[in-house]
Amino acid sequence: MPTPQKLSRRQFIVATVTLSGGMALGIGSEASSSPVGSPQWNDGFEPWLVIESDNTITVRSPATEIGTGATTQLAMTVAEELACDWGNVKVEPAPLELNNRFNKAFSRDMPTFAYFSGRSTTRERNQTLLRVGANARERLKLAAAEVWHVPLAEIEADNSLLTHTPTGRVLTYGAVAAAAAKVILDVEPSLKPESEWVFLGKASPAKLHISKVVNGAAQYGIDTQVLGKLYAALRQSPVQDGKLKHVDFDKVRNMAGVRGLAVIRGGEPKRRADELAPQLYIFGDRRTDAVAVVADHYWQAKKALDALPLEWEDGDGAKWETTEQVVDTAINMVNSSEGAIAVNKGDPKAMMQASKHTLESTFNTPYCEQAPMEPLNGVALVTADRVDLWHPAQQTDQAHAAAVEESGLEPDK
Repeated sequence: MPTPQKLSRRQFIVATVTLSGGMALGIGSEASSSPVGSPQWNDGFEPWLVIESDNTITVRSPATEIGTGATTQLAMTVAEELACDWGNVKVEPAPLELNNRFNKAFSRDMPTFAYFSGRSTTRERNQTLLRVGANARERLKLAAAEVWHVPLAEIEADNSLLTHTPTGRVLTYGAVAAAAAKVILDVEPSLKPESEWVFLGKASPAKLHISKVVNGAAQYGIDTQVLGKLYAALRQSPVQDGKLKHVDFDKVRNMAGVRGLAVIRGGEPKRRADELAPQLYIFGDRRTDAVAVVADHYWQAKKALDALPLEWEDGDGAKWETTEQVVDTAINMVNSSEGAIAVNKGDPKAMMQASKHTLESTFNTPYCEQAPMEPLNGVALVTADRVDLWHPAQQTDQAHAAAVEESGLEPDK
């Protein structure tokens, strides 16, 4: 597992910039003796939070939206401290390629799984986002105080409005966002205790991505269009570690639209990229062979693949004839070992042995498939020195690492 990396207060907020009349607030990683918020991360500055002049608030999300509302949760966490109008909040993906280029700028606060995925609610990430919201709020309040030439203590922030309590004067967040980007905070603001939360755990807003799913505006990986795109229909060995024994491409070579056949051999990739996402290689079985027929259109590729004479060598995988066998084997392996004890309090074994009554039950469940909104797919535009990849996945860092491995290019390419 990666070593946890916690951001200190001095390492936390390092830059804001004026962006289209608004404020963009980013998170850096380098320690500094300068005041909180002085612009020192200018090379590749990437904001977590953008407040525009029209009061629109955009939260950058390193969590992949997999239908659970992970991205909405991130935005809610920012909003708790920002005290903004939820109706003006939107969320967009954080840029994965820049996350890797700039020292895990968006995923550093995930100490156990520092990668882009559907996870969103670790304590470390919640703390980061709360601090993002609090930092932005205090900048806005200070900017308003400077506009009115009044003490900061007389400014209240709520629902994207800044109010001078003695006089009732009001400014919107957007009206002072550009000025707030130039504010330097002497110290990072403290966070509210959970007992004072008014949004997290109290409100249940609709998930931010739902409206686009319903009205058809949501863009899926399979919607990607690239000029001159070819299509591939893929089939891998039906068993784990299976090998391709024989394939006769000549039987389908002359079918309509067919361009070629790709044989994917299991084994070591062209280039190891373990440093990008080392914790993901527990999922990265590379030993199973596969084939893909490439054609002008997908249906042509699929029809040719269905007609392609294939013969597989199952090897040890042949013994797994049913899902039940796999599940039962896993259960027996667990039951035959002591396992790893995470917490040990008292003497549970002695207590159970001394008990007059013991109740024991075993429940089995089959493997459960995920149900994505689209079939598995991906689009790659490959040139001599660059790969652009559109790949809908829960673990996007792993997809990036695989592209690095197979292309042989550097991660920033």
